[in-house]
Amino acid sequence: MTRTFYRPQYQLLILPFIIMMFLFTENVSAQSQIAEFNIVATVKGFIPDVIEVPQGSEVRLIFTTPDTEHSVTPSAFGVEKIMILPGGEMVL
Repeated sequence: MTRTFYRPQYQLLILPFIIMMFLFTENVSAQSQIAEFNIVATVKGFIPDVIEVPQGSEVRLIFTTPDTEHSVTPSAFGVEKIMILPGGEMVL
């Protein structure tokens, strides 16, 4: 019975690929935890008008307005006032 031993050079080449695989997997899972909401600002209000998110979650808000100029004041994000022009978009 013969035994096959891997050469040390090949083992050293495999190690960086395994490390990269774990790093990539961690980044993908972190990106998937961001809650994204598309909010349409109209003359009559916002659609949707209520958004519920678990405390501590990362949130991305995308504001659009089809008809008229709107201002949004998301003080929780450290922003005083944002103006959104008709047909425009603002991402927080």
